[in-house]
Amino acid sequence: ITLVEVLDSAVQKLDTDLAGQPARKAELRNSLGRTYYFMNLPEKAVPLQEAALEYHRAESGPTSREAIWVMHNLAFSYWKAGRRPESIKMQEDLVALRTKVQGENDVDTIIAIATVAASYHKERRFDEAIKLLEKVVKLAGQALGPKHDYTLVQMESLAIVLEDAGRPEEAEVWRKKKAELEGEDSES
Repeated sequence: ITLVEVLDSAVQKLDTDLAGQPARKAELRNSLGRTYYFMNLPEKAVPLQEAALEYHRAESGPTSREAIWVMHNLAFSYWKAGRRPESIKMQEDLVALRTKVQGENDVDTIIAIATVAASYHKERRFDEAIKLLEKVVKLAGQALGPKHDYTLVQMESLAIVLEDAGRPEEAEVWRKKKAELEGEDSES
């Protein structure tokens, strides 16, 4: 018996074994979906996470912590399943929700914006990726500090996208800014 067979069996039992426990069933659907995702089986993850999201939106509302968490997971499953337009749309919706609920300067919101930028980059939507990464660098610098590792990583991400967009001079400017900030740390 394989792990996939065990998981498939657990999924089949959800509706009967947890018939009177819809919240627990939704939680397990999302967890099993994440497990399938990490096993590189997004086609099995997606329907479970879609059902979990539907439940959480109906019961807790679309801005609930649970719904937002499942959206995050489902967006990644969509991407891995080759459903990139759906993934990007969900990522964009997630940024809007996180901004509304948690604020633009919240670290989770900033990470969500960076995730959309990375997806735009992979889809060769360079101008959109650059615009978002400039915003991420600014917000991360405000929320975490300009010398924080995450801020510096996003500066490098911006430089990479600028290079890929055929703008090497601008990429070099960002790399110099990053190096200056890193140098200030080593001097103190």
